[in-house]
Amino acid sequence: MARLHVNKLTTGQTVCTVMHEWGKVWTETIACALRQGKEYARFEVQPGKEVSIRYIDGELISETRSCGEVYLIKSTAPPWPYNRG
Repeated sequence: MARLHVNKLTTGQTVCTVMHEWGKVWTETIACALRQGKEYARFEVQPGKEVSIRYIDGELISETRSCGEVYLIKSTAPPWPYNRG
């Protein structure tokens, strides 16, 4: 399926990364304040399967839609370490 990773930057921006199990990666940068229920991005990860990023109950989640079913996936921190340059 797909994973959602959220990275909050010191600039106030939020970077959302959707990683599909086949290895494809999509990134969306949100520069504004997050609003309840708003959809910030939508990606078609494979034919007939969509992932949308929404802000619900104080956190970003991904909704995965496939064959009439909806799965909610909570976000995690990015899988790579943060290195300060």
